[in-house]
Amino acid sequence: AVTAAFIVTGGVMVYEALKYRSAGLHEREQIIKAVPFIATLGIPLFCLAIMIHSIAYPKHMRKMCTMPVTGICTEVRMVTRYKDGRKYHRYIPVLEISFNSEPRQIFLNEERSEDSCPMVGQQKQIMIDPNDPENFYDEEHNENTKAIVLGLGTILALSVVMEWVIWNYVVRR
Repeated sequence: AVTAAFIVTGGVMVYEALKYRSAGLHEREQIIKAVPFIATLGIPLFCLAIMIHSIAYPKHMRKMCTMPVTGICTEVRMVTRYKDGRKYHRYIPVLEISFNSEPRQIFLNEERSEDSCPMVGQQKQIMIDPNDPENFYDEEHNENTKAIVLGLGTILALSVVMEWVIWNYVVRR
């Protein structure tokens, strides 16, 4: 949907540019007024698509990953990050599971704080896809979805207001 929205927006921009070459003075003014509206149209569509993905992906993974598996944390990888000139650490746990009597390593791919990270030797239950054990779902660690949806919802609302202002006070004048 996002790719299609950008392709359509780009197509409209090309069409307006071609139309601009043969347009009269009044038509050129109208085209110039519409450019900011068309150019910023992708922002709300992009935010909406990411919001839908952020909500739908965990639900999809819950449907696919139906087999509970207990893994043992064999390693915790430390990642150093910097924010506002301050250094802090995040952690990525590595679990070893057994699937069809074969040992496998799974990287819990979301960085965690020290408090929410399992310790080496600790058991942790995850849900895996019985058809593809590389796909898994960690029920406990789904805290980022709400923050992403809230942030993108705010951007979406602001961009829709911006589109309305551009349409009513630039394009229609």
